[in-house]
Amino acid sequence: MITPVARFAVRHAVWVLVGWIVVVVAFGLIGRGVEGKVQPSLLFIPGTESSHWRDVRQGSFNEELIVLLVGPAREIDRQGPRLAAALGRRAGTRAISVWSPRAKQVKTLRPSPRQAAISIDVRVPPGGNINTIIGPLEDFVRARVHPPVRAYLAGIPSLGSEVNKSSIEALHAGELIAAPILILVLLLVFRSPVAAGVPLSIAAGTVVTGLGLISVILEFTKLDAVALSAASMLGLALGVDYSLLIVTRFRASLAEGHPPRQAASIAANTAGRTANFAGVVLLTITVVAFFLSPGTVLLSMAVGMSVVTVLSMLGAILVAPAATSLLGHRINKWQIGGAPSSDGGAISRIVSRVTRRAALATGLLVALLLLGASPVLRLATTPADPRVLPKDSDGLAAFKALRRAHFGPEIDIALAAPRGTLLDPGRLAAIGNLERQIGKLPLIRAVTGPGLIADATAEVGGAPKLIAGSRREVTSAETELTSRSRQLRSAQREARRQAADVSRGLARAHRLLASGRGMLAAASSRTGDVKRLKLGLTAARDGAHELAAGTRTLSGKARLLAAALSVIRKHVDDLVPTIVAGQSALREAQARIGLLRIPIQTTERELRDALAALDRAGVGQSDPAVQEARNRLSAALAAVVGSGGLQVTAAQAGSYPGLDAALAGELSRAELAGRQVDAAERQAGQFADAMNQIADGAGRLVDPGLSTLAGGQQELAAALGQARDGVAAVQPQLDELAGGAQSLLSTGGELLETSGARAKPLLTQLQQGLSAASRRIDTIRGQLRQRSGPFQPLRTLGTLGRDSPGFFRSGYLIAAGLEGARADQRAAIAGLVDSARGGSKARILVMPDVPTNDPRQDHIVDEVRTLTHRFQHATGIAAPVGGTAPELTDFARVNRTRVPLLIVAICLVTYLALIPILRSLVLPAIAVALNMLTVAAAFGVLTLLFVGDNPPLGGVGKLDVVTVTGIFVVTFALSIDYQVFLLTRMREEYVRTQSHTSAVKFGISKTARVVTGAAAIMLGVFVAFALSRFSLIQQLGIGLATAVLIDATIVRLGLLPSIMTLAGHRTWWLPRWLDEKLPLLDTEGAMFARDAGHLPTVSR
Repeated sequence: MITPVARFAVRHAVWVLVGWIVVVVAFGLIGRGVEGKVQPSLLFIPGTESSHWRDVRQGSFNEELIVLLVGPAREIDRQGPRLAAALGRRAGTRAISVWSPRAKQVKTLRPSPRQAAISIDVRVPPGGNINTIIGPLEDFVRARVHPPVRAYLAGIPSLGSEVNKSSIEALHAGELIAAPILILVLLLVFRSPVAAGVPLSIAAGTVVTGLGLISVILEFTKLDAVALSAASMLGLALGVDYSLLIVTRFRASLAEGHPPRQAASIAANTAGRTANFAGVVLLTITVVAFFLSPGTVLLSMAVGMSVVTVLSMLGAILVAPAATSLLGHRINKWQIGGAPSSDGGAISRIVSRVTRRAALATGLLVALLLLGASPVLRLATTPADPRVLPKDSDGLAAFKALRRAHFGPEIDIALAAPRGTLLDPGRLAAIGNLERQIGKLPLIRAVTGPGLIADATAEVGGAPKLIAGSRREVTSAETELTSRSRQLRSAQREARRQAADVSRGLARAHRLLASGRGMLAAASSRTGDVKRLKLGLTAARDGAHELAAGTRTLSGKARLLAAALSVIRKHVDDLVPTIVAGQSALREAQARIGLLRIPIQTTERELRDALAALDRAGVGQSDPAVQEARNRLSAALAAVVGSGGLQVTAAQAGSYPGLDAALAGELSRAELAGRQVDAAERQAGQFADAMNQIADGAGRLVDPGLSTLAGGQQELAAALGQARDGVAAVQPQLDELAGGAQSLLSTGGELLETSGARAKPLLTQLQQGLSAASRRIDTIRGQLRQRSGPFQPLRTLGTLGRDSPGFFRSGYLIAAGLEGARADQRAAIAGLVDSARGGSKARILVMPDVPTNDPRQDHIVDEVRTLTHRFQHATGIAAPVGGTAPELTDFARVNRTRVPLLIVAICLVTYLALIPILRSLVLPAIAVALNMLTVAAAFGVLTLLFVGDNPPLGGVGKLDVVTVTGIFVVTFALSIDYQVFLLTRMREEYVRTQSHTSAVKFGISKTARVVTGAAAIMLGVFVAFALSRFSLIQQLGIGLATAVLIDATIVRLGLLPSIMTLAGHRTWWLPRWLDEKLPLLDTEGAMFARDAGHLPTVSR
């Protein structure tokens, strides 16, 4: 494969270079702005509870951040509410703060008068990522916060964005430092600017093209910024190293007398073959890391490494041969000093001395490396931590401000109901109990969850009690109306009886007066029969007394009637508020039913969209699982829509019109009931007015009507008595008495006529009023009993209570109420409850008072998860725990268990990959063991510099767990590269001479300069990044530079040759049966080099 590619590159060198330039320019343009496409470093790992937490909350809640305001209390009280309101109105942002409506549960977000926190939920728009929203959000907050108040933005998204930002800044700074170092090292290696320019140009093209390819990959998947760091660092190192081998071999072939094209072909087929086998081993290690790496951070690093490794391999077998064949002998132009020696020089002499005392050298060097690796025993790792950021970064300032406010990394509990809604009273009570239990844990500063809406929904939850009370009042009113109806009928009968008594008394008085007049006339005509007159006057007086007694009885009955009417009027007045309360409850029920239609309509649309998606997919129609899923969706839609909204079977729908239509019908009947209740209220008012008029009429009957009549009767009786006494005493004055009696009888008659004229209309009006009131009460009582007329809504409520007894206790009613609340209340609650989805999902926010990555953080996470697991088991509600603290805890724990597996896998795969290349079972084991020793020594140096309470280079006091894994993977891969370069040349000489000693010397002498130069180049690149102010990049740079330095000096110059000398021919031991089965790999291109004399010798 390599030979045809090399032949094509040499024969079509110009077109290859032109094509390479076009590709570099094109991908350079594509890669512009790639920094904005990468996502922040995400720490969640698939399969962990934190990952499940993200899955559960997806679609309902978004990225969580904290805005901390610090400043004078008065200014915070002035600026804070405005900022919280503005964040709540901002598109894609929801905010909860101490200024939110009904926010008594979030008062802990105000730890002190000079500090206030706002918890915000930020939605990432389609096609965007955290990096695209953090910047605009920071600008939004800064524009609304003014000195002396300062705002800090914190949280996992903000931390990830800060890590990305710092990584990219360190990357660019490292590239600027690495460029002159690379130029200087290449000039020292080649002593010619032209020769140095070839690998430098290929390396630059590798980095530019690699960033462009990563930009393309980002269109299909998400990668962290570490992919860019890996591509930049390794792109420069590998791009120079692999092409360095080609240029070195090309110049050696030119020195041997080969024409340029032949020399380029030899270089591509020998050194290029070695570089590609080294690249294959490196890719194998990268693939292992790709599949075994926990989370996306190392995966992104593996992608960046793989991209530049492939490009470096292509540069070695395609671009470098084309460039060298075109340059020819001009590659040595402007050479500084003489041609470099090819015998290894001082390096070969050092190796010769070491191998003469191999055992001693091995013991001393192994002891030295073990001593350097010994600090690794106290190595401590940590996930991403704000304290690794540069000292002037906003992320570090936000971390310190949060700690001063005693806020730590938040814990978020995602709640999801298996079915129904979380807002059912029983589930809300269980969630509230969970919140209280978490709040009692040590070091928990604040707990905010669905309990925040308890007060807001208390009135809705009390609706069943109000309706039950109204029903009892209606029943009481019905009983009272029945009683008053009986009293009215009794009063009506009594009024008729009293009216008859009054009429009879008036008639008898008239008869007595007429008799008196007759007797007076007879007495006058017959000379005054005094005795008869006396008897007549006595009878008249008795009749007057009887009339007076009847009048008094009637007056008492009328007063009783007036009192009874007053009681009836009071009860009617009491009935009106009851009707008004029922009217209010009915209107509230109408509003709740209307709001309830919102989640039902949303469910209907989602089910229709799901069915439509299945129909459009057009696949899996014969799959029973797909068909069953479609049937279930159809059944669910039929249950919501009914028989009229979808072509379904009768069994699925029946005559059911659909939940939304049913609620719409109930809403219409409720509206009709409301109008009838209004009519009942008006009629009750009219009845109360009528009762007032009747009571007033009864009062007027008693006073002045009956009072006046009683007074006249008394005057009549007194006059008759005086007449009788006068007749008895003064007989002689009969004529004068007769005249007086005549006058008295006339006056009594007039009084009787006047009293009768007044009493009869009042009695008639009283009877008519009592009759009308009795009929009206009977009508209202009948309507109330039959729930008809204005009381028909009571029948609707009864039907609703019978058909849906839990209607007013349903959480969906609360969800509809929340969704229909005022905008500010809805925005505040939306950050805790997804009311738009019927309240099926919610979250509990827990704020502990511990620093990030503190050992107590893991303990708190475990305690919270213990409570949530117990809660989930008891209620069936999913309650995974995630957020900053749990994600950091899970990431650290998984890495602690996964990294050892990754190390073993990489060692095993490397060993197996080297067996066919080196055709030995011993030598690959030596190479892997030395690599492990090199990595251990590098980590020992890192432990001395970065681990402890006050490490020399500052930082958290621990090594970043991602950096540790990355250093191991990269160091192991690069060390294997050097081993392949060196050992394949040794293998070449051993096959040719069968001399182990000659093989070691030959390999050292032929690769000393180029491998040392490659190591110096890598060392320069890594040192450039080690100078970064960003602790993560600094750790990575120092670790890789240390490993390269140890490998290029102690291991390659001393330990490897001495161990091989001690092993002797056993170094190349391979069982015969395995040797026969392994493929023959010409890794060093020896066969091609032997046949190079047959190549054309003409130059272009």
